Amino acid sequence: RPDTLTTMIFTPTISYNWSSSNSNSSQTTRKRDADSTSVNSSKSDNTLKSDGINARMQFDVSRKFSTKGRRVSFSAWFNINNSSGDGTNNSENKFYLKPSEAKSFNQESHTTGNRNSYNVRFTYVEPVYKGNFINFSYNLQVNNTENRKTTYDYDPLTDDFTLLNGDYSRS
Repeated sequence: RPDTLTTMIFTPTISYNWSSSNSNSSQTTRKRDADSTSVNSSKSDNTLKSDGINARMQFDVSRKFSTKGRRVSFSAWFNINNSSGDGTNNSENKFYLKPSEAKSFNQESHTTGNRNSYNVRFTYVEPVYKGNFINFSYNLQVNNTENRKTTYDYDPLTDDFTLLNGDYSRS
């Protein structure tokens, strides 16, 4: 603290997160006929593992003036959030009335997310009457987000997930 009228605060924050999930499902749709004929069925097995880090730095400065209630303050913060994840999708969809429309997926996906934010705020408080104030404030905030997902289909020739699937990828 430079003097009794000025306050300075620096607040760094960092956090790490991690998650893992598995899901399995199956279903069958049947006609309402005497034999309960199967119309379609689906099975899926999916996994996802992800992690990320978040870092934030905040700096605040506030200065009181000799006039009671008059104050000027400045605040700035910077936030970075990076995350990544890997997942699998193994699913099979059968259409018994139209077997040519059956679909199977054996895929791996990779995701990344980068989010950055910057914020600057300037505030001036002016007393106008006993217990009443006018607050002038200017705030500038910039956000930048980039998310990518690449999905690869299994290639039996290489015995690996090397075939980029553009329908299930995005950037």
